[in-house]
Amino acid sequence: MKKHLLALTLFGLFFALANATAQEMSEHQTPFITQQTPNEWKSVPSLVTPFSKAAQAPPLDLRGSAVPNGLQGFYDYQSNGMSPGWIRVNPEDPDEIHMVYMRADDGSSVENISSSRRVGYSISTDGGENWGLVEDVSGNDTRLGFPYLGLANLQGEGPVVPVVAAHGDPDGSGIRTMFFSRLGILGNGFIPVYEMPRPTAGGRESDDGAGVIWPSFATRTDNQLVQEVIGSLSVELEKEAPLQVSSADFAQETAAWKDLGDSVLTATSGGRYVIARSVSGNLGIAYHQFFDRGADTIARINFAESTDNGQTWNIDTIFDEEIVEFENQNGDEDTLLAGVSLDFAYMGDDPHIVFQRSINGFFRTQRISHWSRSTNKIVDIAMTDLDFLRGIRSHHRDIYQPGGVMGISYPSISLGNDGKHIVVAFMAQGQEDHIDPDSLRLIASDEGFPYQRIWMVGSKDGGVSWGATHVLQDWAGDDTDSASCEYPSLNETCRVDLETGEVTIDMAFQARRFPGMYAFIVENIGDGTSARRGPINETFQYFQRTVLGPAMFNSSLSSVEDDVIADNGLGITSVPNPAQRVVEIQYWLEKSGNLSINIFNTLGQKVKSVLNQRTSVGDYTTTVDISDLESGLYHVVLTLDNAKKSTALTVLN
Repeated sequence: MKKHLLALTLFGLFFALANATAQEMSEHQTPFITQQTPNEWKSVPSLVTPFSKAAQAPPLDLRGSAVPNGLQGFYDYQSNGMSPGWIRVNPEDPDEIHMVYMRADDGSSVENISSSRRVGYSISTDGGENWGLVEDVSGNDTRLGFPYLGLANLQGEGPVVPVVAAHGDPDGSGIRTMFFSRLGILGNGFIPVYEMPRPTAGGRESDDGAGVIWPSFATRTDNQLVQEVIGSLSVELEKEAPLQVSSADFAQETAAWKDLGDSVLTATSGGRYVIARSVSGNLGIAYHQFFDRGADTIARINFAESTDNGQTWNIDTIFDEEIVEFENQNGDEDTLLAGVSLDFAYMGDDPHIVFQRSINGFFRTQRISHWSRSTNKIVDIAMTDLDFLRGIRSHHRDIYQPGGVMGISYPSISLGNDGKHIVVAFMAQGQEDHIDPDSLRLIASDEGFPYQRIWMVGSKDGGVSWGATHVLQDWAGDDTDSASCEYPSLNETCRVDLETGEVTIDMAFQARRFPGMYAFIVENIGDGTSARRGPINETFQYFQRTVLGPAMFNSSLSSVEDDVIADNGLGITSVPNPAQRVVEIQYWLEKSGNLSINIFNTLGQKVKSVLNQRTSVGDYTTTVDISDLESGLYHVVLTLDNAKKSTALTVLN
């Protein structure tokens, strides 16, 4: 194992100086979704011609409290499988905010973008109003990528300092995971402090000779110099390698990778995943699996936990939807897929995982789901709007943007310091704002690439109930630039005011003038064509601090006893969900009228009539036999006179 010579003298300096991140065009397009360009706000010409040194461009003017932190560049494909670990707020001082960003200076070609890839760092000490000390983490112009940021007290006392894990090739000996840190909060710059072994525990390397990459880490509580690290290997789907774990001791040359566990249960095809530590010291890892094994497709979300600092791991599959053997209305096999984007954190000792999933990868079936050990169930907390079966329309295959940038994806989780509140941010191309039902539009650039919004959904009771979705950062607004807002990264803790019920979140995200730029080009996307690149334009990193009022967490699916007033005076939910054979449909009405409840499939076809009668005010439950329904996604629609309310139902028969 190789280690920088400079690291041998680091720790004396630390003690002395520490004070000084669609696969299809819907066959059933509807007039509810309209494509339009964003230039109705500010007319900005679309520059398809590539140009270099985009970092010289002025930042975009966004709405709300979004503030550019000085980090900018071209590089996309930021998180590669998880919410990017871009932001950390000092738990002792909420005005001290640290951020990192994977950037590139040269957008003149794919090769130049990749070779100029760096990791930038910025800090604010006044709550995000002003940013300074923008610098490259590598310090010596080393190509780095996919940073993960943490705060650690490397002395055992005094202030915490930023620690950044990234992967790169420091000396031409091969790409590997490396650590960098500052000697203090405000001075002396970053220096390399540790290099992990390049190959896996079994001596494996990627097809192009790279080692273990895409790192994330958690600091050990009993020794701040030891970081518990995970990483994976970039290989083809049929050549999966076990996820790698290690204890990186900055004071000793003792780190060695080891397989997380069984070569099948812990195998991945590459990508970055999340490690976190619970309040009692347990380590947890959330990771995604997707393998193509001939006739079988495996799509899983797994959770691994260790109670002995990573020596042994207990691994559970919390979401496992392999190919379901039935045919849908189109005559195709329906495959329930776990998406590649996820995030994970502990609330006390209770793990909470949010992830994306879909049916057959269709944009119109995508949703964000939540699981925790305490609730022990998977709940859809955000999804494409299907009240009127509108869905989200994808761009056409010839401008398909590969790599997990979906219609609704990249959830990031933040847990309240009260042990109750949860905030999940995610990005979506289009989705109904519950305040403005006409907002469901596919906003696209002149080239046809959709713009992304950043949304949030919250819970005030540890994930038992969830509120409605709200836009945190829109693609444009009055007197603002149009921008695609992407890759939200929440600080792992949000602050709750126990008197007012207000919740303060801190978020990093990426915004760019025009969507569609992608770091890698897929030569064949399944139909013999290549994915097309959008305009190579400037991108910027932003910080946003938002105060969420109590109403943002009120759920129309909560009980009437919680004094929650449902939209339109209606409420409906289904229990359990997913369901097999039988489901209870619970609904409540604040006015009497002519009631009907029907179940629709994703094509808008009514497959079951549940009720059709005159009904008075009250709470009701009806049990429905769904044994005749094939597995898949359905929507239970309640209509009272002219008002409608719906809830999604997943059937697993």
